[in-house]
Amino acid sequence: MDEKKILVSWIGEKDIDVMRVINNGQEEERSSSLAALAENQSYKFKKIILVQNYREGEKNKEDTIKEVEEYVTFLKERSTSKNLEIISETVLLENPVDMEKLQVIGSKILIDHCETDATIYYNMSSGTWAMRWMWFFMSETGRFHGTLLQGSPEAGIKKVTVPYELSGMYLFQNQATREKEKLIHSLFEPRLEQSLVSQKLKRLIFKASRAASTDYPVFILAERGCYSDKLARGIHQSSTRGKEDKVMHSADCFYHSAENNTISEILSRSEGSTILLENIDHLSRINQEKLIERFESQNSLEFPRLIVSSTKTFEDIKNQSSLSPKFVDLVTRVVLKIPPLRDREEDLKKIINYRFDRLCKDQKSSLTLSNEAKEQLIKHQWPGNDVELEKALTQLILFTEGDTVNYYDVAETLFELPEINTTTSDMQVEISENFRLKEHLDKIAKRYIITAMSETNRNKSEAAKRLGVSSQQTLGKWIKRLGIGG
Repeated sequence: MDEKKILVSWIGEKDIDVMRVINNGQEEERSSSLAALAENQSYKFKKIILVQNYREGEKNKEDTIKEVEEYVTFLKERSTSKNLEIISETVLLENPVDMEKLQVIGSKILIDHCETDATIYYNMSSGTWAMRWMWFFMSETGRFHGTLLQGSPEAGIKKVTVPYELSGMYLFQNQATREKEKLIHSLFEPRLEQSLVSQKLKRLIFKASRAASTDYPVFILAERGCYSDKLARGIHQSSTRGKEDKVMHSADCFYHSAENNTISEILSRSEGSTILLENIDHLSRINQEKLIERFESQNSLEFPRLIVSSTKTFEDIKNQSSLSPKFVDLVTRVVLKIPPLRDREEDLKKIINYRFDRLCKDQKSSLTLSNEAKEQLIKHQWPGNDVELEKALTQLILFTEGDTVNYYDVAETLFELPEINTTTSDMQVEISENFRLKEHLDKIAKRYIITAMSETNRNKSEAAKRLGVSSQQTLGKWIKRLGIGG
């Protein structure tokens, strides 16, 4: 299922002026941040929420609404997103720098128009300084976590990073919620809970902490290799059941897919506590019926808190014929999605450094990661997520010769991991509309060069001989052109 991206922005006078000039057939040299964001190929927004303010005596509401409607049409014509939904709100704001009023307006608009599973982006290039700072404050609160963007036709789209952590960033949350968030966050990455900045992860932690205060069933969606068990344990330990020192129990439904293999015993052992059922899409119908029956007749204090997980998408779960609609409705009361590692790029360098140091300490190794090796690890897409990263770092520490992990050590390890191997040979790639022969041949050459350099312990002269290249100088030119670490 595609990610639901929402852009939230004020409409500035500059944006309106640009629209008028372009609609009159004239060239416009000044930038329009909103138009640049809508036209950008990387951010294909599903929805844009526009906010325009007016003041009594300056411009009446009807004229403002008409102006906004014209701008909506203007924006849709420039958008790269199919079926883009644009929502406009016209608000009365006597003082455009009234932070308290701005917070009330912003909160209401986001509550009304932002789905809970959406990824929110805030445009920081339009509006007054107070309007922009209000987006920043709201992006740092649990409910409306989001990414700050600024854009122009000249500079393109850039993420805005504010190098401060404000003590008032959780102004709209109570102390109990903050403590729950801290506990759940620490289970994801011990000792890094204060420095991780991924907005998607922060949003997940906020939702999990809120879910922990209820007894609702929780459905955790996570790609293969994500730590869904850690999130479940965080929810349990933050709940009243966890505070009573009751142990969370877990079972893999893959082993309970047969009709005669029931989960009655583990349900009995979990009474009054929490049970995590992993790979819920494998649970047999008879076990689904048992859960429905127990849940409908439950004593809320005795029946176990139910948390389930799956690596399938939410749409696949809803459409899976082996799962009864009633059971799906039961377990999806609260749905949480763990962001994959590739979507937490803001934190990936910290995570890699921390886990590498931890594994080195466990194995009593004094290895270090070269900058080139770190760059390779950060660029990797990690289809196996946290588990794949742990395996890769473990193998690097075990098999690296010398004191430093280099580019070729990483390349060799990533190519050898089961998740990276492809079942389609390089010669079987179909010639499609986007096929580029030079890029394909460069990809093949890069793989062979990396392999040869790794097998010869980075000896360019020996690697050149193995590859049939005339000299190590020629090989060096190939390495530089393909962007391979020397």
